[in-house]
Amino acid sequence: MDFITNEEITLRNSEPAEGLGDGSFVGLNDLIYAERFTNAEVLEQLAAGAVVTSAQFQTTVFDASVAPRYKRAGLFVGRVKADGAAAIDLSRPIFAMRNLAGQDIDLAPLFAPQNANQALRSKLESDAALDVFLLLETANEFETGSSGLPPQLALVLPFDSSGRSFVSSGGSPFVLSDFNWSIELHFSAQK
Repeated sequence: MDFITNEEITLRNSEPAEGLGDGSFVGLNDLIYAERFTNAEVLEQLAAGAVVTSAQFQTTVFDASVAPRYKRAGLFVGRVKADGAAAIDLSRPIFAMRNLAGQDIDLAPLFAPQNANQALRSKLESDAALDVFLLLETANEFETGSSGLPPQLALVLPFDSSGRSFVSSGGSPFVLSDFNWSIELHFSAQK
């Protein structure tokens, strides 16, 4: 039997995940994790003929009896301002999905529609200050097991910020996090 698989290119801003989401976020409403991928590194892949195939979020839950669910996941464009905060237009995703079902300590994929690549390339080429942000928005109400704790996004230890992981809660600006989120951007190489 022959199996055909994509030759994938993965952009990841951290090493493999070694920890659960940050416990200090428990109880916060409208929490959004964001991971930044620079204009140059994404355009390099697109210019070489690769296409975005998926965004992947390493999700986890404290009680394995429930599936982690998230309000929304998506790929957006935005920019890092002079004060270090990220400005991301949440109303205009390149692609997004509501009610993403995660997994217990595994990657949860969000697949890109075919037309996303041209729109993304056009935006990045028209403004070199724009970067790509993958966002995972938590649900304010969630199914839980006995712990009562919400689903989390895996993070990388030790706590050494790469300058690419951001967080927002309650509608506040996206501020740089001290943690590195376990989020990947996948491309399929074209031949």
